[in-house]
Amino acid sequence: MMTSLHKMEQTPKILTIVGLVFEGLSVTVMSLFAWMLAQFTDSRLYDLIEQDSTPEEMADVEAVFDILQTPIIVLAILMGTLLLINLFLFTRLIRGKYNAETAKKVYLYQAIIGGVNMMFNQVTGIVYLISGVMGYGGHKELTKRDIRDGI
Repeated sequence: MMTSLHKMEQTPKILTIVGLVFEGLSVTVMSLFAWMLAQFTDSRLYDLIEQDSTPEEMADVEAVFDILQTPIIVLAILMGTLLLINLFLFTRLIRGKYNAETAKKVYLYQAIIGGVNMMFNQVTGIVYLISGVMGYGGHKELTKRDIRDGI
């Protein structure tokens, strides 16, 4: 028995692509920020701050940057991992590589990831949430309903 492959509707497809672009941008910015934190003590800004600060103040500045560096690097790694997973799943969904049952599971995952992303990246979260709900709810079936069914 051959199952047909799911074809993604145009609106969720566009929203998913926009979400992937914004997610990629946020991973790039977070990675750049993590790199900048790691390079702070070798930077010119550090030298300027050091000229106008006492040794105690510089120790405090270095402690703050050391504390910030680890969570930012961990977040950048997590965001990068999620981006790779989403790229794999969503590009296959866009290209129509899943059957209807698997596509519905990917839409559910997309909606859940959209809800989680609402805490960190609102644009990506909203886009994924809308696309996932539209795909999971069978937006196509809603638009093809005959209006005379209720009469």
